[in-house]
Amino acid sequence: MRFSIYLNAQSPGPAHDLDVIDAITAQAVLADQSGFAGVCLTEHHFTGYNTYGNPFTFGAYLAPQLQSAHVVLSVAVPALWNPMNFAEAVNTLDLLTRGRCVIGVGTGGSPQEYKGLGRDPARRGALMEEVIDIALAAMAKDDGDPELPLRLIGLRELRSHNSWMHNAPKLMAGGREHAAALVEPDGVDADARG
Repeated sequence: MRFSIYLNAQSPGPAHDLDVIDAITAQAVLADQSGFAGVCLTEHHFTGYNTYGNPFTFGAYLAPQLQSAHVVLSVAVPALWNPMNFAEAVNTLDLLTRGRCVIGVGTGGSPQEYKGLGRDPARRGALMEEVIDIALAAMAKDDGDPELPLRLIGLRELRSHNSWMHNAPKLMAGGREHAAALVEPDGVDADARG
């Protein structure tokens, strides 16, 4: 039998975020030293429900501090991600943990989280499947393979080593009311195509 610790650190407010992150980091390290098999992280945005927000970033921060415990995402929410960024985050966490990670996925997230990241919460299941399918196809692609027929969300090229913020100016325009456009590989807006 194996046990894991679930770290979903809630904070009373921004002034306490660093203290909370320091405390859950210490809990993760202590759990690892005590023989726990995993440190479970979750993904929440804009709600105050999770201090670290991005489980891939926090998992990467924890990775060198854990000797044997796996970083377990319980769960990541692919529907909130650009498919290529999701693939990069999964691969990076896998590398930094030396393969000691488990990526659990789910549709999770509140409507507030979906709207804040420019996604339609009514499409959460379809978006999750789309992001996972594209990410898996991209991860399996070799340089000599033909181009993938992908629908990309706010990304200009299949392979980018830059943040999506640099590759998708439409996402950066305006205030928080903007949303990502679904774009076919030929650059035509998918919604305009029908």
